[in-house]
Amino acid sequence: SMVGNALMTAMQREGYKIIGTSRRETSDHTYLDVTWDLEKWPDLPECDSLIICSSLNKLKHCQNDRAFSYAVNVDGLEKAIKKYKSSQTKIIFFSSSHVFSGQTPLRREDEMTNPQNVLGEHKVIGEQMVLSHGGLVVRMTKIIDSKFLRFKDWANNLKNLKPVDAFSNLMTSLVTLDSLVKVMDVAVREDWSGIIHVSGPDERSYSDIALMLARGLGCDEGLVHYVEEEKEVIGRTYAHTTLQISERVKGINIELPDVETVVRQWCRDFIRSE
Repeated sequence: SMVGNALMTAMQREGYKIIGTSRRETSDHTYLDVTWDLEKWPDLPECDSLIICSSLNKLKHCQNDRAFSYAVNVDGLEKAIKKYKSSQTKIIFFSSSHVFSGQTPLRREDEMTNPQNVLGEHKVIGEQMVLSHGGLVVRMTKIIDSKFLRFKDWANNLKNLKPVDAFSNLMTSLVTLDSLVKVMDVAVREDWSGIIHVSGPDERSYSDIALMLARGLGCDEGLVHYVEEEKEVIGRTYAHTTLQISERVKGINIELPDVETVVRQWCRDFIRSE
């Protein structure tokens, strides 16, 4: 995964001994599909930290295939804990703002969860499992890097004068992959437990973001078409996604800029890479 690969690279640089797994047989990492029966899972050396990056995060996929979402997001996690956790192992689990209803922005770590969609439901079950083992739950909003596929597709369409359909009723808060990696480096080094929130300070609709992208790339904003995502896909009535950034995260002075700043920087990187 994008997050897994970035964490491996950063932590190897820091001198950690890392063992990675991948569901792709052609990968350099140990081959593992979390939907396998436990007997088929490979043996790995005992570890200090078990960072769970395998996840099904697409709202539509989870809503349309509840059983597969459960197999990956819940069963896969439970099997990883059974197979690889020793008494010394810290489990680190990536969760989502979808554990909340979306009715109000800037949710705190200590607020009651109230998921309205399949992804949120399954993340809540995963969180409870990890917390019961003294682990760390990292709730986060949308993580993007310079290769973020949705933005690349939009950018290429805009440059080729093709229209871009972007949801006006789906909000997001952006966090750069670099910022998340820096948070995780400290979280592992200082052996954090409990729940932390990693979020941008604001949220914007996907259609607003597509307009920002068009402006940042000097393209025609008229190519951005506002569309509405079906309520069944989002799975919830309310659109808020921001989380209140945890005090622990604020305390390490990691940059978590607003959506407009993140998009502007993404556009600069895209233009440079061409």
